[in-house]
Amino acid sequence: MSESEPTNYYSFTAQAGESVTILAGINWGSSQGDFRPLLELYTANGTLLGTNTGSTGAIIRTLRLTNDGDYVIVCRATDPATEGAYGLTLIKFPGCNDGEGEGGTIASGQNKSGQLPVGDVDAYCFAAQAGESVTILAGIGFGSSGDFQPLIELYTVDGRLVAYAQGISPKLENLCVSEAGTYMILIRAGNPAAFGVYNLRFRLTPLPDLSVTDLFPKLAIVPCENNVVLYWRTNAVGFHLEKASELPSTNWLSVMQEPQIVGELFSISEPVLESRKFYRLKRE
Repeated sequence: MSESEPTNYYSFTAQAGESVTILAGINWGSSQGDFRPLLELYTANGTLLGTNTGSTGAIIRTLRLTNDGDYVIVCRATDPATEGAYGLTLIKFPGCNDGEGEGGTIASGQNKSGQLPVGDVDAYCFAAQAGESVTILAGIGFGSSGDFQPLIELYTVDGRLVAYAQGISPKLENLCVSEAGTYMILIRAGNPAAFGVYNLRFRLTPLPDLSVTDLFPKLAIVPCENNVVLYWRTNAVGFHLEKASELPSTNWLSVMQEPQIVGELFSISEPVLESRKFYRLKRE
């Protein structure tokens, strides 16, 4: 934006219930003075819905829209005496949309790479069942600015933030999702004025197959952040969970926590401790 065009306008169409994230990052090489972009989001009739500014850029994060129709993004300098260049990205929830052509569906075991110009956001989608765990890792590629650090964010399909990580090698490890559905991974520069190349790795760990093949139910232990989750079939009637600190043991203790039901499985979450723990199902 410049003295001749002090305010820029962008329009888009959305439906009621969708959420949007709008990011603007400063291009320092083409900016003058203490330029700071100011983002504003309006309905078509001029109602202000959200606004944000910052020293390196501005972001309106996962704002839920309540009406069908057209919306207007306004971007201008907070100080009319300054001018500068910026990059702008709109992300809509639900959807894996990205104006630069990167992003889209990601499968377990896939590695993705992409470029993030100033103000860019890439979105990746995957489907998961309740109780499954995901691991997401990002790294920096050659050609990035010196202040570039990837920020990865995990959202539900309707725009609720689940977890995030930022750094040279940000990581979300063994993160268990609590509901079935589609999830979105957003990756961008933690500093909106930075640019870079990233590598993204994704792994989905499905729920264990505990199909009963004999008279005795199976017990599965799955890592989940700082806990382990134990699963067994809900049709294992008359069994309860016990634990001990050593094997063999004559001191098996009942796990008093009430099991949660995930699909056709019982589940109990236990904290990971320094001491060893052993678990078993015992018939009552």
